[in-house]
Amino acid sequence: MYDTDEIQIESEKETNYKEYFYKSLEAILKNTEWYEARIFELYSNGDNDKGIKPRSARSISRITGISRQEILRVIKEIKNKANEHFNTNYRHLIVSNDIRP
Repeated sequence: MYDTDEIQIESEKETNYKEYFYKSLEAILKNTEWYEARIFELYSNGDNDKGIKPRSARSISRITGISRQEILRVIKEIKNKANEHFNTNYRHLIVSNDIRP
């Protein structure tokens, strides 16, 4: 018998949330300026060839010369727009009637 205490299985609700949030993110990135989409891509994935670490505004700033404040402003703006898009278009599909304490 295998020990399954440490196994975590994503619920269907979590999977749907991620799927719809990524759709929202894609929709927002499609309508942003090219440089904002590129900054978000670098922030999310990094770039091994250029030495940019994922989730590091400092790393992006060092390589590109764009200020950290501008990078963080762009990231925050894209995340906020994606959240708004998600809440407007997909939230009703995720929220269920069961209420847990």
